[in-house]
Amino acid sequence: MVDFLNIVVQVTSLLLIYHRISSIKLTMREIALVFLGTFFSSILLSTFFFTVVIMMLTAIGIKDGLHQKKYLAFFYSVYSVTFFSLVGNLSSLLGTFVDGESIYIPIFFTALPVVINELICKLINPDFDFLRSNYGYATRNLVIGVNFIFFSLCTVQYGSYYWEDTMGDIGYVRYYLTGSFLLLLIALVIYLNLKLSAIQQSQLRCLREEQIKHMEQYTSQIENLYTEVRSIRHDYINVMLSLSHGIEDENITEIKTVYNEVLSGLNASLQSSKYSLINLSKLKVPAIKSILSSKIIYAQQNGIEVNIEISSDVTTTYFDLLDYIRVIAIFLDNAIEASLSTDLPEMSIAFIEEDDSQTVIIVNNAPDSYIDKRKIFESGFSTKGDNRGIGLATVKDILNKYPNASLETEFKNSLFTQKLAIKKDV
Repeated sequence: MVDFLNIVVQVTSLLLIYHRISSIKLTMREIALVFLGTFFSSILLSTFFFTVVIMMLTAIGIKDGLHQKKYLAFFYSVYSVTFFSLVGNLSSLLGTFVDGESIYIPIFFTALPVVINELICKLINPDFDFLRSNYGYATRNLVIGVNFIFFSLCTVQYGSYYWEDTMGDIGYVRYYLTGSFLLLLIALVIYLNLKLSAIQQSQLRCLREEQIKHMEQYTSQIENLYTEVRSIRHDYINVMLSLSHGIEDENITEIKTVYNEVLSGLNASLQSSKYSLINLSKLKVPAIKSILSSKIIYAQQNGIEVNIEISSDVTTTYFDLLDYIRVIAIFLDNAIEASLSTDLPEMSIAFIEEDDSQTVIIVNNAPDSYIDKRKIFESGFSTKGDNRGIGLATVKDILNKYPNASLETEFKNSLFTQKLAIKKDV
């Protein structure tokens, strides 16, 4: 009974560590599978059952949407098993210095790795969510290298258990070895975190550079619109003079001619969607204005009719600015590409600002081909071909970090709608 309870606590602790770093929520079926797999593999493979556990957790990660990020799925699993093994081994050493025959004492030390992992995450604060949502920016060799070291540590650690079972007790050597490995593991986590911070800073620098470039483009476009408005104003004055002559002479034919041939054309020019860029003045966050203006100008240059509605001034975002821009940019890129596949390319963008929430709505024309809303957020799925659907999978990974954000997707009557609602954190 005690051994069974100890196994239950071990697997539970392992799964808690896995969930903490991966943010993957296991189903009851997956939890039961891990319990059974651990139990039977420990009987059949002795101390090397850890390979089965790593494979099971990797498979769960791939099933959860990491099938395009298999090395990341392996990282989550090998880190969890390695950390649990190293800290668990040191915890068992501490348990030998505690007097008492209560069955809860070894259970307490078995669960100790969860507490230690939480403390390390609080102190070092490794951004594993950033690693997942920015996997394309993290070099492949970095992840593979860290995985190799973790798996080597895990193999040597469990190998020491096998050595003790077959050759006899190696005393405190294993504990010194375990302590050294644990320090190495923590050092690797710190190194990985520093690399991720460097990548994030690099992204921010690129964002600032793009922001300057986009704002220059936006300013140039506004200047062109201003020049055009001045020209229209000049034409309007001439038209008014022509109309005044017709009115003075009571020449209805001349008035109709001026209206039909000149005035109606000027009205159509003023109602063109290119003047919707002026609405961007309500966006008070420069980074958002720059990316939005860039996408709109590109869309208009490619013949897409763009409508913009902004209810009131947008002065902030309710989650990380870089993530916000990446989500909006992906939505706009997809909307532009889908619109260009139709006979009447058109898209609409709306920002709705309320006291406690922000809503962004992007609607675009789309081909009549059926879009499966259940699959479009899977990595690799795309209506444009195999292995091209990375964007919306990235959106899913980003939004999973923010419980205050919700996304509604609709495809109806050849219109594809993305509605992102973000509540203000209380």
